[in-house]
Amino acid sequence: MKPFRFLALVLAVLLLGIGGMTGAQAEEGIAQPLTDKPGDPANGKALAMARSKGNCIACHWLPEATFPGNAGPNLYEAIRHNERSTAWIRQKIVNPKVDNPDTLMFTFYDSTGKQNLLKAWEGKPVLEAQEVEDVIAYLLSLRN
Repeated sequence: MKPFRFLALVLAVLLLGIGGMTGAQAEEGIAQPLTDKPGDPANGKALAMARSKGNCIACHWLPEATFPGNAGPNLYEAIRHNERSTAWIRQKIVNPKVDNPDTLMFTFYDSTGKQNLLKAWEGKPVLEAQEVEDVIAYLLSLRN
């Protein structure tokens, strides 16, 4: 293959790859907090551990969790070693399906595209806006 054709082919492949990038590959998320009040890490921890509310431990390992799950990533290690933005973390809690439609994680605040097991939960958030901010504050506290 002639050098010019090879270079043109490589350039075309790179341009196609860049043009095909989606929000899933971008560090975006929800930059604006859902409330004016700062998150409370202690309440966020309680919510993350509560089987009746946030229930993060059903799928994720967290420090001090009783019988944590392993279907999702170890949140302690993911938060400690990952410099994802607060906006990115907020997006994952509010509606992780925005950038990963195939995720098994369900939405905790946004009911768009939500599929619930119980009719009583349809259209209702699992966490209120302040509770989302509290969970974020707890997760960010794991970085320290």
